[in-house]
Amino acid sequence: MQIGKTLVVLAALLAAAATAGRAAGVDHAGLARQVIDAHIRPEADAFADAAGALPASLDALCMAPTDAHLKESQDRFAKAALAFARIQHLRFGALREQSRFERLLLYPDPKGLVRRQVEKVLAAGDQGLVSADALYGKSVALQGFSALELLLYGEASKQTLGVDALGRLRCGYARAIGANIARIAADIDKSWQDRNGYSALMLSPGADNAAYLEPKEVTLEIIKSFLDGLEHARDAELAAPLGVRVQDQAPTTGILELSGLSIVFLAADLDGLLHLYRAGGLQALAGADDKLLAEEAATEIETAIASAQS
Repeated sequence: MQIGKTLVVLAALLAAAATAGRAAGVDHAGLARQVIDAHIRPEADAFADAAGALPASLDALCMAPTDAHLKESQDRFAKAALAFARIQHLRFGALREQSRFERLLLYPDPKGLVRRQVEKVLAAGDQGLVSADALYGKSVALQGFSALELLLYGEASKQTLGVDALGRLRCGYARAIGANIARIAADIDKSWQDRNGYSALMLSPGADNAAYLEPKEVTLEIIKSFLDGLEHARDAELAAPLGVRVQDQAPTTGILELSGLSIVFLAADLDGLLHLYRAGGLQALAGADDKLLAEEAATEIETAIASAQS
């Protein structure tokens, strides 16, 4: 897979992007507007749509735990998770507020916190798990995709969802997670679509702005989200599970490994980053001397995506 080669050019790309951000004449406000309108809002909307279809499929599964309903719930789970992968690099604004990112996906999880907490509360028969409102007040490890993955792909399959007391608890818990994911996704979308929300902070930096004093700070935030996203893809989603780098913590498994989504999640993540890079206008920031490097970076990411998808 060419992902390794893609990230070798990371340092050079960072230098090129930083130079573009300092260059005279850069339209910082125009870049912010383009990123919001061409990348963030449509991607947030797509995530909300995908997540919004999850609760109904889980309701159907719990009412009739058949192979067909299980497959439908797993398909909806995958679509929502991959839509989230495309926006997970947006570690500012709506996704950062109220710990929404961690509520959706606690990863890396080298100590297996999600599995241990899920098993513990199920063993205790915690009825607080069956309400989305109550679940939102519990540990983030119990709320998102990783926890739901255990229920849909682990021991809690159609044989144990809804057929006895524990099965009914598992089923109610799965439905609560689905509703929780859908609500968080809708909140993220609503926040970004709101013209007076966080987007207003990005478009009007100044002394009275709680997030950005100068326009260039917004540009640097956007560039940082792209570069940090690439580093996360390399270090957390690929290198760590493969054991090809030294880690201070225990080895971690692949992201959503139980459902078999690890590599396609990586592909969706990179595709979302490429969309930010191109549609969001980052590639166009490169000066005349950096255009070849800027295109090389895009080509390498495309190659990595194609390798992952195959």
